[in-house]
Amino acid sequence: MDYKRIEEKIVALLVDFTAKQESRIRESLDLVAEGIIDSLVTVHMILACEDEFEVTIYPDKARDLVTVPLIAGYIHNALEET
Repeated sequence: MDYKRIEEKIVALLVDFTAKQESRIRESLDLVAEGIIDSLVTVHMILACEDEFEVTIYPDKARDLVTVPLIAGYIHNALEET
């Protein structure tokens, strides 16, 4: 799966989980610091990404995934390793 498609799916999941505008999610420099997601949404988002992309995101890595590009990059790399 290409990076752009992964990014689109992540944005769609975040829109569903947060009811925030897509543009706000895409432009965020830090989803947590900017109040777009909180710790509970983060957990749900990680679980949804694991299900959607069939990857494992370990907690020590998850805390660093604070932007859409970082999440998409992590997933893209994990998929390429399989």
